[in-house]
Amino acid sequence: DFVSISPKFLQTLQKLKSTQTGKLIALDCEMVGVGPDGLDSALARVSIVDINEIVVFDSFVQVSQPVTDYRTHVSGITRADLAPEKAMTFHECRSIVSALVGGRILVGHAIDNDLRALGIQHPLCDIRDTATYLPFMRVDMASREKYGSAMKRRKLRDLVREKLGDEIQHIGAAHSSVEDACAALKLYKLARKEWETLLNW
Repeated sequence: DFVSISPKFLQTLQKLKSTQTGKLIALDCEMVGVGPDGLDSALARVSIVDINEIVVFDSFVQVSQPVTDYRTHVSGITRADLAPEKAMTFHECRSIVSALVGGRILVGHAIDNDLRALGIQHPLCDIRDTATYLPFMRVDMASREKYGSAMKRRKLRDLVREKLGDEIQHIGAAHSSVEDACAALKLYKLARKEWETLLNW
């Protein structure tokens, strides 16, 4: 059967052919709600930046099932963004992201959620997750009783405010997956020397 290819996919392939990407990238995704009351999440946007915070890849993703909540106030995504003219298919997006992350150090915040949404596995030794980096986590005894660990993940927004003195994800404004990928990258770069030393301990 003939499989149609989205215009966005072709444009992205052309761009990537002429792009030099280093050995470290940061990734962030935005989700929309599907299923009853939009409680389940589906991938709707993927953004990847390089170590210099330059956008390598940024695309909306078509959702194969009916979207019941665009979560626009948080995701910034509208129905028009997911139209075939603007968004690539999930499989197109996944193939590009797989090619980009392969063999590279991958930075993100709670990146396990993003990789799960993409259906991609990445070697644990090549992941730098600012949500699970111990010096960035906080002690919470209630968390130990509930989850068996006293270390609790912190929100990206709070880490950026405390560690970088910056503000992202402003109240009442939609998130930007590009901004969030850059924020995770900045946090990693801030702690890079200590982080890599801990990994090689």
